[in-house]
Amino acid sequence: MTLVGLRWIKTRAADIHLLPEFTSPQLFRLLVANVQDANGTITEVPAFTVNNVTFEFAEEPLRGLGQANGAPMDPGRGSVAVAFQNNLAGHSFVIRATATADGASAETRIRIHVHNAIKRMWLTPKRLTVRNGAKDVRFSVLAQFDDDTIGDITNWSPLTTPNGDTDFTYVHRTGANAPVLTWSSATGPVKADPQTGVLTASASTGGNDVTVQLGTTTATARAECAVPWKTQRVVDLVAGPGIKSSNFVFNILFLPDGFTKDDKTTYEQRIAMIVKRLEVRGRSSPFGLMPGKVNYWRGWLASPDAGITVPTELDRTITVNGVTRGEPVSLPTIFDPAAASWDLPDLISAVGLPNPHDVEGNNLGARVATWRSIYGTAVTAALAAPAFPAWFELRDRVLLNERDTAFHMAFGTRPSLDVTEDEHTPVVNPYRLADEDLNGFLDGLVDKKNRALGTLWTTGKDRDLVVIVCRSSRDGGVNNSRRLSKTEFGRTIGVTMAERPFHQLAANPQNDGFDLVPDAIPTDVFYSLWLNTAHELGHSFGLGDEYGGLVAPPTKVELSDAAARPNIAPRDVVAPGGVIDVTKIKWAGWQRIAKAGATLGTTGPDSGPYTVALADAQKIGFRKGDAVRLRRRPLGTAGAPSSLCTIDSLPDADHVVISPQPGQTSFKAGDFPSGSILFAPVLDKDGAELFLADKKTVLKRLTDTNNPLNALPGDAKGRACDNKTNLPVPTAASNFPGGVAPTLPTFSSWNIGLFENGGRHNCGIYRPTGVCLMVQNAQEDVNEKPVNFNDLCIVCRYAMVDTADPTLHTQVDAEYRARYLRPQS
Repeated sequence: MTLVGLRWIKTRAADIHLLPEFTSPQLFRLLVANVQDANGTITEVPAFTVNNVTFEFAEEPLRGLGQANGAPMDPGRGSVAVAFQNNLAGHSFVIRATATADGASAETRIRIHVHNAIKRMWLTPKRLTVRNGAKDVRFSVLAQFDDDTIGDITNWSPLTTPNGDTDFTYVHRTGANAPVLTWSSATGPVKADPQTGVLTASASTGGNDVTVQLGTTTATARAECAVPWKTQRVVDLVAGPGIKSSNFVFNILFLPDGFTKDDKTTYEQRIAMIVKRLEVRGRSSPFGLMPGKVNYWRGWLASPDAGITVPTELDRTITVNGVTRGEPVSLPTIFDPAAASWDLPDLISAVGLPNPHDVEGNNLGARVATWRSIYGTAVTAALAAPAFPAWFELRDRVLLNERDTAFHMAFGTRPSLDVTEDEHTPVVNPYRLADEDLNGFLDGLVDKKNRALGTLWTTGKDRDLVVIVCRSSRDGGVNNSRRLSKTEFGRTIGVTMAERPFHQLAANPQNDGFDLVPDAIPTDVFYSLWLNTAHELGHSFGLGDEYGGLVAPPTKVELSDAAARPNIAPRDVVAPGGVIDVTKIKWAGWQRIAKAGATLGTTGPDSGPYTVALADAQKIGFRKGDAVRLRRRPLGTAGAPSSLCTIDSLPDADHVVISPQPGQTSFKAGDFPSGSILFAPVLDKDGAELFLADKKTVLKRLTDTNNPLNALPGDAKGRACDNKTNLPVPTAASNFPGGVAPTLPTFSSWNIGLFENGGRHNCGIYRPTGVCLMVQNAQEDVNEKPVNFNDLCIVCRYAMVDTADPTLHTQVDAEYRARYLRPQS
């Protein structure tokens, strides 16, 4: 096993706040390692269980960590102890964690904030639903410190019950062993674990108070019982052939979060509108090709609170009609301390974030003097000055109190470095809803005639097609992993209802920080909702993201994922040794397909002929004499297809007999198991196969210039990618003589080749075209102001139908002809 990645346990990645005479958790116990076996399979294990692993924890450059500042650290275990009256109070520093095993290393980071005291502490939400028998449910703990910063201190408690006195996964007083937070519950059906705060309910009604204590400071909130997650619930069919076809078509399930009991009718109307958009809008292809091949189901579960939880730290901007807008504070992901000038992320990396009570105010000179005393003389006024005004505006940033909602969705994460979710990602809150409980809910679903459906979305084939629509107008969407067993996973999609860049908030009336002001439900289905739904469902059918944004190089885990996706590819695979090899561009080798179907198995001797079992072969349109090939699925890792064959006969409706054409090599029938596809390629007038990518212009240009299509004609061959450049969308294919692409297709961004900004990284992963729904759902014309919707590019449509229903390749090729060929072709 080889170490290829490192991350924090999902609920432990948040910043850690410390007070004098407090010691942090042993950070090595909070790390998860990605390890790769000899077959290339990547799994996750607790990092400290990796064979021969060692850890190193060190401060980032420009950090003042050390005995002089009152925060010594154990470099092998990662414990940080804050001394009394230290110089770091009101400031923060970053720790880089490195794990090494058998010569392979991986790293990640975490931020430590230091304060002198807590002014106020409270539990959030103030009322929390705890279902009978639910697992891993707990309140969050927020604190307002002496510098008026609001921080999340939930991670002061252990995630699980400690294993003896040395299992320090929690904050404790220096020299003591017990967690600094203790939990208790009033008499009633909900009990709180005294160390972890995990809540267990033994009834389906009633409730009681729960209290957390820090020294003499306490905070209390109400836990309310509810029926178990496995309680049977009814879903209704919005569109599709119905339950009798559920084993043969796709079943997409919509669920609500943040909609109260009074919103049921409105929610049902909005889901019906989403389905209509997917089925009839041209921008939704290939969903628009699938009527009769998809069941759309709609579930209902009312939320006690409207809106959803927003854990992300928000920068307060303007106040309109008494409601303040807050925009997420994006934390930096990479920093070069030797840079000639610092932008805002650089300054945040160097000195942390401001707080309301920094005594230097907006006096840059005084601040630089303080910073230099803490972080070292590399901090200068000249470096800090350009970004200082924007940095200072962040001093009023806040965290919001949480919401008690049906499926406990959370819009992003608490302030964290090096986490997978960002402020655009509505995911299930891991502190509130365990995957096991969500799966139990899905298994309890029935239709209106009391017929069971739920196993479709857990152990069944539609485990990746669960969509939770969140009551929020902040732009967001994500397709997130959901554990089904030790080795199997499903997907849970979260989408929001509009495309605002902000959340709304107001001061809590009890002076416990700030509350979310729920967004009104839009009167129509905003374009981002149905297009983001299509984008995220695209992930469930195997597609990767085709945008950039991350300036750090992709990790080995990300590169491995990109290599398996049909629509993105690692640069090192496509350009080994820095030289583009067009034969290694997976989508360049895909034949256009005239007709295709999924096989039920192939038999026959190694020399052929081969009998291919194929449901409705004649209905698909296969005929004797057709040229065909077999190919495995999924497409991203399918490898080369079989040699070109000819259909000898169709002995019945569900079987095809094929033989290799003269001069073609034979193959083993077992190389193409059940679930592969049989396809007839599109041929030119001379009988030669045609491909998605244009070999004479596009692929030749990639070879001649050794640059992607977004390069400029005068760029040096093999130019280095600018990792700070997030390309405009649509991205023009500018790498042609004079910067002018061929006249077909109509838009140069439609050319199928290589473009940078793939797999969420600005550099290191290529995408096939310059515009696609997997890049961005729409863009606004700066002059005329219309919104131009983006659709899935042809490569993505091709890949999706290959996974979903290969018989649709015929329609996708018709769309290809309309986009890439002259009418007479």
